[in-house]
Amino acid sequence: MLVLIKAKPKLNFHPKPIGVRISSALLFITGTLLVSAGGVKSVTCIKGASTGIANSSSTCVVEASRVLVPTERKIDLEDLKRAALREQLNNDHTAYKHKAYQVVLLTRQGEIPLTSASRADKEEKNTIASEINQFLDNSRQRNLRVNLENYLWRDAVGLFLFTVGVMAQLFAEQLAQSFSRTRPVMEPRTRQ
Repeated sequence: MLVLIKAKPKLNFHPKPIGVRISSALLFITGTLLVSAGGVKSVTCIKGASTGIANSSSTCVVEASRVLVPTERKIDLEDLKRAALREQLNNDHTAYKHKAYQVVLLTRQGEIPLTSASRADKEEKNTIASEINQFLDNSRQRNLRVNLENYLWRDAVGLFLFTVGVMAQLFAEQLAQSFSRTRPVMEPRTRQ
């Protein structure tokens, strides 16, 4: 006759949460990087009181409003020549090459990239360059504000990953124990 007897679990140890800690640290770091790269990028230009562009108080400010690292770059309108749409040939190591488009400011010191280079939104990027050039050409227009890129979705995803990483670090012991629960094994034995 065959009788099933409940066997004792063979592994009785307290797991170390190294895997949980490493995973949560990666989530934490990824979340932090996404939050620091998120935000809104914009250009704000103001012409001074004199007619035309040549005034020391006439500036353009390129802002990247990020949660962790806000940046700002001021450019005198005297130094600013034009805005242009650059066409780049990107080779992403696939079977084909594609064109990418980027809005840049042409200054006396060189080019300042305003947007990322991508295949998408060529018309939108062309409109941005046209708005900036129209502002530079129109002496009556005193102010210009153009929103370039909106990366607030990165903030939301980054904040979520950051939170999950922190929570996993705080509860690493409990998570490791819940993932390593052993089930009793049923062993067949014959009765003598």
